[in-house]
Amino acid sequence: METIDLFTIPLCKKSLTLDNDLISSYCYYLKEQDRGRSVSNKGGWQSNDIIDTPYPLTELLNCIKEVCLDISNVLELHPLQINNYWININGYKDCNWPHTHGDAILSGIYYVKTPKNCGNIEFENRCSEVMPVNLQVTNFNQFNCERRMFPSEEGILYIFPSWLRHGVNPNLNQHEERISVAFNLVHQNK
Repeated sequence: METIDLFTIPLCKKSLTLDNDLISSYCYYLKEQDRGRSVSNKGGWQSNDIIDTPYPLTELLNCIKEVCLDISNVLELHPLQINNYWININGYKDCNWPHTHGDAILSGIYYVKTPKNCGNIEFENRCSEVMPVNLQVTNFNQFNCERRMFPSEEGILYIFPSWLRHGVNPNLNQHEERISVAFNLVHQNK
Protein backbone atom coordinates (compact mmCIF):
# COMPACT_ATOMS: atom_id res chain seq x y z
CA MET A 1 0.00 0.00 0.00
CA GLU A 2 1.19 3.51 -0.78
CA THR A 3 0.78 6.22 1.84
CA ILE A 4 0.67 9.73 0.45
CA ASP A 5 1.40 12.75 2.60
CA LEU A 6 -1.30 15.10 1.28
CA PHE A 7 -0.04 18.34 2.81
CA THR A 8 3.33 19.04 4.33
CA ILE A 9 4.04 21.75 6.91
CA PRO A 10 7.60 23.05 6.74
CA LEU A 11 9.67 23.72 9.83
CA CYS A 12 12.99 25.24 8.86
CA LYS A 13 15.82 24.93 11.36
CA LYS A 14 19.22 26.56 11.09
CA SER A 15 22.10 26.76 13.52
CA LEU A 16 23.68 30.23 13.71
CA THR A 17 27.00 31.17 15.25
CA LEU A 18 26.48 34.66 16.64
CA ASP A 19 27.69 36.70 19.60
CA ASN A 20 24.79 35.73 21.87
CA ASP A 21 26.38 37.52 24.85
CA LEU A 22 26.21 40.80 22.91
CA ILE A 23 22.60 40.10 21.85
CA SER A 24 21.64 39.09 25.39
CA SER A 25 23.13 42.30 26.84
CA TYR A 26 21.11 44.35 24.36
CA CYS A 27 17.94 42.43 25.26
CA TYR A 28 18.40 43.30 28.93
CA TYR A 29 19.21 46.91 28.03
CA LEU A 30 16.01 47.19 26.00
CA LYS A 31 14.01 45.65 28.83
CA GLU A 32 15.17 48.51 31.08
CA GLN A 33 14.06 51.08 28.45
CA ASP A 34 10.79 49.50 27.27
CA ARG A 35 7.84 48.54 29.50
CA GLY A 36 6.95 45.91 26.92
CA ARG A 37 3.61 44.39 26.11
CA SER A 38 1.52 41.34 26.83
CA VAL A 39 0.51 39.44 23.70
CA SER A 40 1.15 35.69 23.93
CA ASN A 41 3.31 35.80 27.03
CA LYS A 42 2.19 34.60 30.44
CA GLY A 43 4.61 36.31 32.76
CA GLY A 44 7.98 37.28 31.46
CA TRP A 45 8.66 40.30 29.29
CA GLN A 46 7.97 40.89 25.62
CA SER A 47 9.27 44.03 23.95
CA ASN A 48 7.25 46.18 21.64
CA ASP A 49 8.19 45.79 17.98
CA ILE A 50 11.72 47.03 17.39
CA ILE A 51 11.67 49.68 14.68
CA ASP A 52 15.34 50.26 13.91
CA THR A 53 18.28 47.90 13.51
CA PRO A 54 20.40 48.24 16.65
CA TYR A 55 24.04 47.23 16.26
CA PRO A 56 23.83 44.16 18.57
CA LEU A 57 21.07 42.69 16.36
CA THR A 58 22.56 43.57 12.95
CA GLU A 59 24.26 40.22 12.36
CA LEU A 60 21.16 38.26 13.44
CA LEU A 61 18.89 40.30 11.16
CA ASN A 62 21.32 39.83 8.25
CA CYS A 63 21.27 36.05 8.83
CA ILE A 64 17.46 36.07 8.88
CA LYS A 65 17.45 38.01 5.59
CA GLU A 66 19.72 35.39 4.01
CA VAL A 67 17.51 32.58 5.29
CA CYS A 68 14.49 34.44 3.83
CA LEU A 69 16.02 34.11 0.36
CA ASP A 70 16.70 30.40 0.83
CA ILE A 71 13.20 29.71 2.17
CA SER A 72 11.58 31.71 -0.62
CA ASN A 73 13.41 29.52 -3.14
CA VAL A 74 12.77 26.20 -1.38
CA LEU A 75 9.06 26.88 -0.82
CA GLU A 76 8.76 28.57 -4.24
CA LEU A 77 7.33 31.77 -2.79
CA HIS A 78 7.78 35.35 -3.89
CA PRO A 79 10.69 36.89 -1.94
CA LEU A 80 10.13 37.43 1.77
CA GLN A 81 11.34 40.14 4.13
CA ILE A 82 11.20 40.86 7.86
CA ASN A 83 7.99 42.68 8.72
CA ASN A 84 8.48 43.07 12.47
CA TYR A 85 10.48 41.59 15.32
CA TRP A 86 10.60 41.66 19.11
CA ILE A 87 12.36 40.16 22.13
CA ASN A 88 11.05 37.68 24.73
CA ILE A 89 12.63 37.21 28.16
CA ASN A 90 11.04 34.45 30.21
CA GLY A 91 11.96 33.70 33.81
CA TYR A 92 10.86 30.89 36.10
CA LYS A 93 7.42 29.49 35.11
CA ASP A 94 6.98 32.12 32.35
CA CYS A 95 5.75 30.86 28.98
CA ASN A 96 4.16 31.84 25.69
CA TRP A 97 0.60 30.56 25.20
CA PRO A 98 -0.24 28.71 21.97
CA HIS A 99 -0.98 31.30 19.28
CA THR A 100 -0.66 32.14 15.59
CA HIS A 101 0.58 35.20 13.70
CA GLY A 102 -2.30 36.11 11.39
CA ASP A 103 -0.78 38.96 9.41
CA ALA A 104 2.36 37.20 8.18
CA ILE A 105 3.41 34.45 5.76
CA LEU A 106 6.07 32.85 7.95
CA SER A 107 7.17 33.45 11.53
CA GLY A 108 10.32 32.55 13.36
CA ILE A 109 12.27 32.52 16.57
CA TYR A 110 15.96 32.67 17.35
CA TYR A 111 17.12 31.41 20.74
CA VAL A 112 19.70 33.71 22.32
CA LYS A 113 19.91 32.09 25.77
CA THR A 114 18.48 28.73 26.78
CA PRO A 115 19.48 27.38 30.19
CA LYS A 116 18.69 23.80 31.15
CA ASN A 117 14.94 23.07 31.59
CA CYS A 118 13.90 26.39 30.05
CA GLY A 119 10.94 24.96 28.06
CA ASN A 120 10.58 23.62 24.53
CA ILE A 121 8.79 25.16 21.58
CA GLU A 122 5.64 23.22 20.73
CA PHE A 123 3.67 23.08 17.48
CA GLU A 124 0.06 21.88 17.28
CA ASN A 125 -1.30 19.71 14.49
CA ARG A 126 -3.78 21.82 12.59
CA CYS A 127 -6.35 19.04 12.70
CA SER A 128 -5.98 18.25 16.40
CA GLU A 129 -9.37 19.84 17.07
CA VAL A 130 -11.14 17.26 14.88
CA MET A 131 -9.12 14.15 15.73
CA PRO A 132 -11.24 11.43 17.33
CA VAL A 133 -11.12 11.55 21.11
CA ASN A 134 -10.78 7.76 21.26
CA LEU A 135 -7.93 7.52 18.72
CA GLN A 136 -5.72 4.65 19.88
CA VAL A 137 -2.13 4.96 18.69
CA THR A 138 0.58 2.31 18.83
CA ASN A 139 3.37 4.69 17.83
CA PHE A 140 3.09 8.45 17.43
CA ASN A 141 4.21 9.82 14.05
CA GLN A 142 3.58 12.78 11.73
CA PHE A 143 0.20 11.31 10.69
CA ASN A 144 -1.39 10.82 14.10
CA CYS A 145 0.20 13.11 16.69
CA GLU A 146 -1.53 16.21 18.00
CA ARG A 147 1.64 18.18 18.72
CA ARG A 148 5.39 18.13 18.22
CA MET A 149 8.03 19.63 20.51
CA PHE A 150 11.48 20.84 19.59
CA PRO A 151 14.20 22.02 21.96
CA SER A 152 14.66 25.67 22.72
CA GLU A 153 18.35 25.58 21.98
CA GLU A 154 20.81 28.48 22.02
CA GLY A 155 21.88 29.47 18.52
CA ILE A 156 18.96 27.76 16.77
CA LEU A 157 16.66 29.59 14.37
CA TYR A 158 13.24 28.09 13.61
CA ILE A 159 10.96 29.37 10.83
CA PHE A 160 7.43 28.05 10.23
CA PRO A 161 4.08 29.03 8.66
CA SER A 162 2.49 31.88 10.61
CA TRP A 163 -0.87 30.10 10.75
CA LEU A 164 0.69 27.14 12.59
CA ARG A 165 -0.37 27.25 16.22
CA HIS A 166 2.70 27.28 18.47
CA GLY A 167 3.79 28.18 21.98
CA VAL A 168 6.76 27.83 24.30
CA ASN A 169 6.44 25.76 27.45
CA PRO A 170 7.21 27.25 30.88
CA ASN A 171 10.79 27.94 31.84
CA LEU A 172 11.39 25.59 34.77
CA ASN A 173 14.89 26.87 35.45
CA GLN A 174 14.62 28.76 38.74
CA HIS A 175 17.84 30.75 38.27
CA GLU A 176 18.20 31.71 34.60
CA GLU A 177 15.98 33.30 31.97
CA ARG A 178 15.24 32.12 28.44
CA ILE A 179 15.84 34.83 25.83
CA SER A 180 14.61 34.78 22.24
CA VAL A 181 14.09 37.09 19.30
CA ALA A 182 10.87 36.43 17.38
CA PHE A 183 9.86 37.81 13.99
CA ASN A 184 7.35 37.74 11.15
CA LEU A 185 8.05 37.51 7.43
CA VAL A 186 5.90 38.95 4.64
CA HIS A 187 6.30 39.28 0.87
CA GLN A 188 8.70 41.99 -0.24
CA ASN A 189 7.13 45.19 -1.55
CA LYS A 190 7.31 45.29 -5.31
